[in-house]
Amino acid sequence: MELRRQIAIIRAWFPLLVVSVQLAGGAARVVSSVLPKAYRAQATLIVGQSLSVASPDYNQILVSQRLSTTYASVATRRPALESVIRQLGLDVTADDLPNASQRQRAG
Repeated sequence: MELRRQIAIIRAWFPLLVVSVQLAGGAARVVSSVLPKAYRAQATLIVGQSLSVASPDYNQILVSQRLSTTYASVATRRPALESVIRQLGLDVTADDLPNASQRQRAG
């Protein structure tokens, strides 16, 4: 008898439970779609070795050349430039920083 009574209670409250879960889920979806996105991620993975032999072969030189090109590319990306500006307290934007360094070398 006790089991039947518990099942009857669950059946009586089940529709309210389903509706409340749906309302909570809908409210969470609306709120999360209205809030601004507060995350951003970007990663660059560089894998390689430095040249440690006295007379490297052609493949080792090619790998080093490609690796240095990748380092140069990473160093001139906007997040890296903004970090340099912030850490050094410079008065330039990330767009102007590469040009400012070229003007300084020429002048």
